[in-house]
Amino acid sequence: MAERKVVHMQFQGDNVDGKPEDRAMPPVLVPIMAVGMTSVPGGVCLLGKDTAVYPVGRTLAMYCPSQPSTVRISEPLRAVRGITALTLAPNKKFLAAAETMADGYLPQITLFDATTLERSLTLSGTLSGGTFTFLAFSADSSLLLATGCEEATSSAPPTSSFHLWDWANSTTPRCSGTMDRGEIAIRAALDPRYEANVLVMCTKSLGLFRQSPNGFKRHPVEGLEMARDATLVDLATLSDGRFLVATSSRQVLVVDRTHAHIAFYTDRPVTCMVGLPDGAVAIGTERGYLQLYRRSANSETALYSIYSESRVPETVLSVSLDSQIRAMAVGPGGETLLCATAGGGPTYLFNLAYARTLALSSDPQNDLWEVLLPGCHEQGIISASLAYKRDFLATASKDLTVRVWQTSPLRLVLTHMCHHSPLALSIDPYGREMVVAYVDGVRCYSVVEGLLV
Repeated sequence: MAERKVVHMQFQGDNVDGKPEDRAMPPVLVPIMAVGMTSVPGGVCLLGKDTAVYPVGRTLAMYCPSQPSTVRISEPLRAVRGITALTLAPNKKFLAAAETMADGYLPQITLFDATTLERSLTLSGTLSGGTFTFLAFSADSSLLLATGCEEATSSAPPTSSFHLWDWANSTTPRCSGTMDRGEIAIRAALDPRYEANVLVMCTKSLGLFRQSPNGFKRHPVEGLEMARDATLVDLATLSDGRFLVATSSRQVLVVDRTHAHIAFYTDRPVTCMVGLPDGAVAIGTERGYLQLYRRSANSETALYSIYSESRVPETVLSVSLDSQIRAMAVGPGGETLLCATAGGGPTYLFNLAYARTLALSSDPQNDLWEVLLPGCHEQGIISASLAYKRDFLATASKDLTVRVWQTSPLRLVLTHMCHHSPLALSIDPYGREMVVAYVDGVRCYSVVEGLLV
């Protein structure tokens, strides 16, 4: 995803009363807002009722529409090149971000304070190259699990591994494991009941690893039956400590340590899923549907049945045909669900409490979805211009769109499909007129009721 930051200049020597103290110190650019979101595993976290944290390039951004003063962006480091995975600790106090580094530096994992987005701790791994691809905390937030993938060479395929930190006591892994040759770990989770157990999911296999004095020992998961061409898609933890695994053939299986059995089938391919505090599970499917399932009886072997279904709202501001949900996060108390959509679409807050009351009702469900973050460009931003008299920001992108944003509160005002690749743009200070330069000429527009005319 493309991203663009709005910044203001701050002189480090200025006093609180505004009088200059030492003008010899150079000014610094302090980020105050971010437009856009980087798509990574676990790439959206819900801290409070409507406070979201998400990666933007090589930084983390925090946004809360009801409290603009809580908008924050983490301080970027020169050696950091990007973020590849993100997760929130269950105690809501820390965020862990996997970072790729410049040449000469090994990939690392940084723990951020969830309130201030300040760097608290840096964890090192055994990866000599490649990236960390997925992160997960233990139920008590004391352990951190990460999967990683080494880069392939001309003589060897890529190798995959996973690492476990007792991060409060050591910055080096307490234990590490390696997958078989050709297996790439894409998801992993710690067993909430037995923290010595780690469930690792690859595209074609699933393994339970138990810690021992000599490292991890692998145990096969029995009952994992899939179609020949099927692959594993996502892994979720249930409130009772068991796991759910989704396949590309629309199967969802319950995994209890080394045993698995079918829980239910979905009517559409699954894109992501998350366990809810009440024991239910939320499933995101292709074509933008969100389905809620729960057990049909009070038994661990009972099948799950669907009790609510809704679809991501259509918006005229989105130009993407791919509105499926790519990531979800559960809010405090399980009353809300944060849903990030693919293809540069908006990020929504879904009202789970209201959806439960509409399970058997035919009433309209428009009130279930609330836009928290607007959609963003699908490719890199070429040019930007600020209408500082009206808090508007105009951007042009390689995705052949020009967009106008309101910066306070953050809102997408309009999306304009260009006839050709835009090269540059400029908007007047009051946000009423815009000039866009294309490959074949220059066009002048008026901003009228969400349109460029």
